[in-house]
Amino acid sequence: MGFVENELASSLTDDQRAILDSVQKYRITIVESANSLGKTWISARAALWLLRCHVDAQVYMAAAPPEDNLKNLLWGELDASLINASPAVLDGLTRRALSLAYGPRWWCKGLTIPTTGTPEQRQARFCAAADELFELPTGEVVSYKSLIGKKVDVISVDANFNKAGSKAEFFDNGIDTVYEIVLSSGARIVRTGKHPLFVGKLARNYKKMGGGHVKGRVLVEGEKWTSVDEMKKGDAVLVPESTDFNFGSLSMDANEIKVLAYLIGDGSIASEHIMFIQEDNKQLEEFKNAVSSLGATIKVSNPKEYSWRINGDGSKKWGHNSVLNLLRMHGLLGKNSSTKRVPAQINILNKECIALFLNRLFSTDGWASLVKYGIYRKAEIGYVSKSEDLARDIHRLLLRFGIASKVAKRKASWVYKGVKKYGNYWNCLIYRAEDIIRFSDLIGIYGKEQALERCVTYSKSRGVYAAWRKSKYDDFCWDRVKSITRLGETPTVGVYVPDNNTYLTNVVEHNSGKHSPFLL
Repeated sequence: MGFVENELASSLTDDQRAILDSVQKYRITIVESANSLGKTWISARAALWLLRCHVDAQVYMAAAPPEDNLKNLLWGELDASLINASPAVLDGLTRRALSLAYGPRWWCKGLTIPTTGTPEQRQARFCAAADELFELPTGEVVSYKSLIGKKVDVISVDANFNKAGSKAEFFDNGIDTVYEIVLSSGARIVRTGKHPLFVGKLARNYKKMGGGHVKGRVLVEGEKWTSVDEMKKGDAVLVPESTDFNFGSLSMDANEIKVLAYLIGDGSIASEHIMFIQEDNKQLEEFKNAVSSLGATIKVSNPKEYSWRINGDGSKKWGHNSVLNLLRMHGLLGKNSSTKRVPAQINILNKECIALFLNRLFSTDGWASLVKYGIYRKAEIGYVSKSEDLARDIHRLLLRFGIASKVAKRKASWVYKGVKKYGNYWNCLIYRAEDIIRFSDLIGIYGKEQALERCVTYSKSRGVYAAWRKSKYDDFCWDRVKSITRLGETPTVGVYVPDNNTYLTNVVEHNSGKHSPFLL
């Protein structure tokens, strides 16, 4: 009462004093009410008192549909009558539509109680961060928020985890708390706390051997649909062995694919002065031929640094550098080593074209080698880039071929013109025997065939992946949770799949479950 009267300079009736006294003393307050008695007026002031006077308060201001009731009445009372009249109450607060916040654990927000639709539709809340990327069966990669209000084709699974085609409905889920889940493969997803994934617990099954020895085998037990906020580090999450259902059907000229891949890997494309950095080898010879076939020319710029300049066809007319136009068309012109990524058009190509693109991309900053990890030897295929987006794009495309890879950040140092420099790089690594063999069979690396063959020979002499990763469901395997981090509040998008209530991304996801603990 003192806060309302002194800080907000408002007068209270006896009934309003009684309401505030009850809110302050008791966990639950129920008020018999009618129209025009000031319940909206007092609710807004009670909410602001909770927010300003209680550390880590979380205040929900709810109104029945339509949403305009919330915006114009309850939130309008808070926003117009209080905040605008008393700007000092904004000190330390972040203000946005239907939300006031000190931080991720201390806020006041508005929400509308849903009443339309079936109970299943109201509870269907598969929720991802709005800026997260979603891969369509056409191969197109888009943000979740771009799909709001649309119905799109997805791949779902039935109760026995058999794949089926379904339709998904995307809708605005408002502001909600989200968590970042990072798997041991480096895959990263951001989901709301109540979003269910199919999860199991890793346990060691001990078996007594001869001579009293005990042998342990890691297995996945207790598998079930589990909400994100109940998951733990070390849990196993069910993932598809491949996302081959996301291959597109389009094709592209082979020379255009090669030029794009080579310039993403070894090109300087931050300006219109396009350079290609490559020593005299098979890759350089093929790149020259591909550039020539597109009607452009290439000449040496700095032989000591293996630098080559790509020019137009010799015409003085503007726009006659076909390679420059190709980069511009695919949104690559102006990208530096930290901002390069796979062009959108590549994502929707067919399997053969994407294999060609990856083959030539790995022939630049990729490798195949036998490396030592402590006392062990291991075959490894990898690609390195300063761009995290590019590494994750490659990881996503490899999964379409059923090739598991790992995205990892590493620090590196080097000397440039006598000055030691440091920076972060991103690796996309393939190191399991069966994935190395599959990569060789389906993709390969142009110009590095012998190194790749050594890796394949070594991998064929080794065993397959850990037994615990193999699930009892065909075409699915397990991945381990490396970390779960609470990120705070952000715009989210919900998805409703009417038939199977599931669909596949790079994990197996369910759209059922109340998306927020306060939803009635």
